[in-house]
Amino acid sequence: MTEDAQPKQPADLAVAMHSPNDTLSSSGMPETARATETTGGKFQQIVSCGNHRVMADEPVSYGGLDTGLSPYDFLASAVATCTAMTLRVYAAHKSLDLGRISVGVTHEKVHLDDMTTAATSEKKSIGYIDRFERLISIEGDVSDELRNKLLAIADKCPVSRTLERTSQIETAFSND
Repeated sequence: MTEDAQPKQPADLAVAMHSPNDTLSSSGMPETARATETTGGKFQQIVSCGNHRVMADEPVSYGGLDTGLSPYDFLASAVATCTAMTLRVYAAHKSLDLGRISVGVTHEKVHLDDMTTAATSEKKSIGYIDRFERLISIEGDVSDELRNKLLAIADKCPVSRTLERTSQIETAFSND
């Protein structure tokens, strides 16, 4: 990689990623998720929520610098982490010794002509759908019966349920 091809990062990135001024909202809940351009690249962002900072970007093939997760990577990561946490809560509740849980999630846009709805088994005729594929790994032995129960519990992950429902996003300009 040539020097010119190196990802550009602002000098104050380390400071911005871990700001001592991070606070909780007056309700005690984490602050709103916020993406702020770094000016280090066409798509490079610092994403903050409460006391946490991560980088977002697009792959080089989309004109980014590939210095962080893409927006769809964040969505897939949300499904993966929520699923693992949901399974861990269930295992603790049932006193199950599952060992380490790992969840991989991939995302792709799939033409509806190629999809069949589970409810009707009829093919859709137009448009695309976002398809997330979840693959669960558990260290240790798990019976087929428990494996099937864990698959059902994974489907109860709140983030998965949110994505499966219709959502509404309201947009306005900030006063700052």
